[in-house]
Amino acid sequence: MCNSLEQKEKIKEKAVEKALNGSYKEALQDFNALIRRFPKDANLYANRGTIRHALGKIQDAIEDLNLAIHLDPNYVDAYCNRGNLWQSAHDNELASKDYSTAIQMEPNYYLPHLCLGMLQADSGNFSCALEHLSKAVELNPSCANAHAYRGLVRKNFCDYQEAYADLSKAIELSPCGSYYANRATVCVLDPSISNAKALSDLQQADFFFRKEGDLLQSLAVLDIINRLFPETSNLRHN
Repeated sequence: MCNSLEQKEKIKEKAVEKALNGSYKEALQDFNALIRRFPKDANLYANRGTIRHALGKIQDAIEDLNLAIHLDPNYVDAYCNRGNLWQSAHDNELASKDYSTAIQMEPNYYLPHLCLGMLQADSGNFSCALEHLSKAVELNPSCANAHAYRGLVRKNFCDYQEAYADLSKAIELSPCGSYYANRATVCVLDPSISNAKALSDLQQADFFFRKEGDLLQSLAVLDIINRLFPETSNLRHN
């Protein structure tokens, strides 16, 4: 298949491109072949684990990340990826352990702070989440997810102005339906923010959900608009 490191990298790049385009089975075949040729390459196992995760093969993906970490115990991204897999397997304790290990190994890398912060936020541990998400923002101010999740945590602390600022930054960096929908929630909760802004954000959320092909979320947003702003119903139907 390939007889040099240069060829290996070219085939790996094409396999990653296939995965990014949604051709997971073809990408998996390529990585299987590469691993047979280079069985001690930790990165190949980590990439194959990501593809198996996308295919819903959680346990197989975990085994790949175990092998990647066995081959390279200092592979920080592999700990983060395995943490994501543990979350998919509903084992938040092991996920938290992997993220914490990654932070200990590389404390100035934003990704494990982001992953642990998101996990803690989803678990309702908002103080711990805020600490790690703030660190992720500090280390990588261009990470939209870090701003968005921190905004949600600040919303739970009723710190609506800071939540609005975080979600606004997330939208600036990477506009999407969920960010607009979450900022709309903040607008509704904060009496100092006008209803017009909430409506505008909900309309933007609907636009982006449709653009993203998420019809269920779009319908959910339209239902919220109908309940909160019934006067707009006739305008949309005309």
